[in-house]
Amino acid sequence: MNEPVVALSSRLTVTRAGAVHLGCDERVSRHATQAFKLVVAIDGELVIEHEGERATHRAVLVAPYVAQTMWTRGAAIGFFAEPGTRGLGFERAGPLTIPDAVTTEALSCIARDAAIDGGAVDGAALDAVFGFFRQSTPRLDKRVDSAMRWLASDPAVSVQAVADQQRMSATRLRHLVQQATGFPLRAHRLWHRTLRAIELQLQGRSLATAASEAGFADQAHFTRSFTRFFGRTPSSVPRDVRLEATWIAR
Repeated sequence: MNEPVVALSSRLTVTRAGAVHLGCDERVSRHATQAFKLVVAIDGELVIEHEGERATHRAVLVAPYVAQTMWTRGAAIGFFAEPGTRGLGFERAGPLTIPDAVTTEALSCIARDAAIDGGAVDGAALDAVFGFFRQSTPRLDKRVDSAMRWLASDPAVSVQAVADQQRMSATRLRHLVQQATGFPLRAHRLWHRTLRAIELQLQGRSLATAASEAGFADQAHFTRSFTRFFGRTPSSVPRDVRLEATWIAR
């Protein structure tokens, strides 16, 4: 299946299950996204600060919800994948994974090809880069999987409505999601509300309207969420971009 893509700029494309960002000599403020983030230097190096320590690498995989600051010297590409997709499980072996020399060189080749295409990416490209880190991914409980799909497609829906559909209490649903994914249900909702608000913004809504329709209390809440996940503000997203689709494919 070809995945829908939301183009945020000439250098950033996002789907609900993955994203690619092409940049040069950029710095992102301290943030922690729910996605796995693999950053690969193309013609330079990248610097990452984590827990007070600074290191320089050609490639690094950052696990979900690992707070870090990163900047690049020269061109680099960041590949993002949501936990539970691309062969990546919800379990996290460690905060940072530094690939070996052979893997790094292979990743660099893929990154260079993507850079030549201006950062364009498809599902096969994301599968290729994350294939080096593939894990055994046990199937989710059917009730959890169904609930997660609904929350992803309509993040403004109430937890009680989702729980009622699964014929369980909201407390039980929260417990099952936490147990199966390692993340609380509120984290999943916030993540998909943020992505949904981005989509609405790209459709022409104001930031305030996009935030409200995605289920945020107000624009300030959306801005804080976006900055927390991406290390930048939603107002930095260009208005003259193209929206191709707005749904999740797992």
